[in-house]
Amino acid sequence: MKKIIFLLIVALGAMSFQAMKQNLAEVNRVQGYYIYTDCRPAVEFDYLGEVKTSGVISFRSPQYNDVRNALIDKARKQFPHADGLIFTFVTGGADRCEAIKFK
Repeated sequence: MKKIIFLLIVALGAMSFQAMKQNLAEVNRVQGYYIYTDCRPAVEFDYLGEVKTSGVISFRSPQYNDVRNALIDKARKQFPHADGLIFTFVTGGADRCEAIKFK
């Protein structure tokens, strides 16, 4: 009986670990910042502020890398101690990113 309970606990633990793995990812670093697009960090962080693109950047070069790099440059000037950036890209609108500092 103890073996059955032990095996049941191990099986449930393995299933919950697999479910947790589906919510985790390895985050890319670009120019020293952890970059989050369409997601949020799983660890606690402090919100430092927001940076938006001017419409000129999005219009002139709507490519992801160009817009991302322009936002990184603006964030670096405004929030030099940030650890990461959470990006929100808006079709036809102003793209933005939130600067964060991990606790």
